[in-house]
This record gives sequence, C-alpha cells and structure tokens, in this order.
Amino acid sequence: MPCVRSILFLGLSSLLLSHAIAQNASPFMPTASAGASASNVPQSFEISGTITTSDGTKLCVYDVQAKQSHWIKVGESSESIKVLSYDPKTERAQVVINGESRTLELRKTSISSQPAPSYIQPTYQRTPEYSQATPSVAPARPNFTPTQLSENAKQEQESRMLVSDLLDIGMQQRKAYEEAKQKADAAAAAKGK
Repeated sequence: MPCVRSILFLGLSSLLLSHAIAQNASPFMPTASAGASASNVPQSFEISGTITTSDGTKLCVYDVQAKQSHWIKVGESSESIKVLSYDPKTERAQVVINGESRTLELRKTSISSQPAPSYIQPTYQRTPEYSQATPSVAPARPNFTPTQLSENAKQEQESRMLVSDLLDIGMQQRKAYEEAKQKADAAAAAKGK
C-alpha cells in the first residue's frame, strides 16, 4: 500500500510540474489569484535618468530584470521600448513596452536619515595654540619669469622627444627579436625534416 501512495504522489507532482512548465510559471510561486494585486507587483521597468539637450530629451529606461539600460529620445524607440512623452514637472513618461502602454516614474533616490557611524565621522580637537582666530594665508603662487617659462617649455619638449625615441628603440628591438625567432623556428623545422 505505501508503494501505491508513493507512485500516486510522484505521478500527481509530475503532472502539476509539467502543467506549470507548460504555462511558463513556477509551481513554487503563488498564483495571481493568491492575493497579489497589480499594485503590489514590482515594475520591471523604470526611468533612472533624463538628459535634456538642444536636440531633445532622452530618458534612461532601465530594465530591472535584465539589468540593462536604454537611452531613448522622446518620440523614438529602441528594441521593444518606445517613449511617447515625458513630463518633467511630474517626472512621468508614457511608454509602450512590448506593445503594452505604461506610465513610468523617475526613480527617486533615497537618503538615509541615520547618522554616519562613529568610525566615519571625523573627530575635531581644539588645541590651545589654534583657539585664537588667525588670518588665513593663501598658498604661495610661483611667479615664473619669461626665461623660466621658455626653459620649462624646452625641457618638456626634450622629455617628449626622449620618450618618443625610447618607444622607437623598443619597437625596433621587438621587430629584431621577432625576426630572429622566426629564423630560429625555420631552422629548427628544417633540421626536424
């Protein structure tokens, strides 16, 4: 009798699993009628940024599931996403995704109201010698004479020429190395025959 129950259980579970697979649904996820309303379902697309230029406004439509961004100009489309309109006051856009019309909102950034941990917060200590107000002094700015400026320009040019020469020498050495290796490989191949 226990063997019959096991076979019946396995048959029923495989039937349910094949039915769920045929409907592209997970047998472990609750069904839509299990209390999940449309407002509780997270959107798979959102607007993560906007750019307005003289050419028009572009929206960054972010696909949360695919983790992929699409920069799309208002009135244009990319892949299966078309941006119909965007209202900067309400920060909402009308889009068509896979033939379905949707209203997307600009993603809001969240700022934590928690104070920073103590190891991040700087500690200030007042020492007696700095307790009085001291006048601020701007950092010294070097004043170069025209001859010093021309000398600096000359040194910079010589440095660039030196680097260029070193690169040329390196390229020549690399070319000579490759030619010697090809000759050695050809000689080894000739001896091997």
